[in-house]
Amino acid sequence: MNNKTKIIMNKTLAFGKIILKLNVLNYTPHSIVSYFLEK
Repeated sequence: MNNKTKIIMNKTLAFGKIILKLNVLNYTPHSIVSYFLEK
């Protein structure tokens, strides 16, 4: 694995983590609201 591939993989991983965080932030309020509505 050369350095360019490593850099690309690191950037992809960092980008994936950002997307995951955004998805969690978007989903959490929705799941809390639906949880209370179901009770």
